[in-house]
Amino acid sequence: MAQLSERPAPAEVLVVIETWIDHLAAQDYAAAFAATDHDAYYGWTPALMRRVIEGYGLPEARPSGVAFHVTARADATGRPRYREITEVDEAGDVLMRATHDLPLNGRWSDLTATFRVEKRLGRPAALILEEIHVF
Repeated sequence: MAQLSERPAPAEVLVVIETWIDHLAAQDYAAAFAATDHDAYYGWTPALMRRVIEGYGLPEARPSGVAFHVTARADATGRPRYREITEVDEAGDVLMRATHDLPLNGRWSDLTATFRVEKRLGRPAALILEEIHVF
């Protein structure tokens, strides 16, 4: 898992998310899975991540038969609509929320990953993958 500082800056979180996208572009779903923490509620596995991305936000194949794959960020045309880190002003454990579009099949798409950054007492903060869906 990628290490964040105990109280990361938004730029630090963005670097980890971009590295996560790079793992996906390399089709290394195990490395992408290992780059984030996970909440059991979402049930993420490397295989589920692959299916959801290939199905453009759904875990089953599209009726058209088209499968989607993450493209290298530098090679994607267009630009992401969502590439945001928002600091949370709450007394709870969540420090930040993040959204980042994924580049699919050569262009930036509206398939978006959402994350939260949680503080961990006396340990590095955790970047937790929440959803991969179309906004």
